[in-house]
Amino acid sequence: MARRFDLGRALLALGSLLLFISLYLDWYDTGQSGWQVFEALDLALTALAVAGLWAAVRYDLVANWVPAALALAAVVIVFVQLVEPPPAAGGGDPSTGAWIALAASLLMAAGAVLSLARFAITVEMREHDRRRRMAAVDRRADPPGAATAEGDDLGRTESFTALAEDDEPSEPRS
Repeated sequence: MARRFDLGRALLALGSLLLFISLYLDWYDTGQSGWQVFEALDLALTALAVAGLWAAVRYDLVANWVPAALALAAVVIVFVQLVEPPPAAGGGDPSTGAWIALAASLLMAAGAVLSLARFAITVEMREHDRRRRMAAVDRRADPPGAATAEGDDLGRTESFTALAEDDEPSEPRS
């Protein structure tokens, strides 16, 4: 049984999940997480992450532009917070959580772009078939007067028509 998943949707889901996780990490070197340092943007980033995950899973229910809009909003919010830290950060430099959030929002954007593109990258995973496949064997009845030579070690059967000693090959007619 073959299972397929779209790489664009997978990147969107992975980016959304990482964006949510980044809120629990230190965003600035003052030791504050995203939940502690933001007043309302933590809720906005959480909503974008949940909506991005939902859009990746239920792609048939959302318009094509929705993942791109979610990713763009996430990139803008994270980028602005890297350039201009909030007052609660106390002038600290960006730390691990902020950089992971930027990477996550860029992953979301890459997934959205792949979902919007006219070409699709789809990875197909197949279960490995451990049975040995053999060539089909022709089991039809031989015509009258035919002799068979039982096969080679691959299990194939070859048939040929034996000529009687008194039979001569016929000349082609013109």
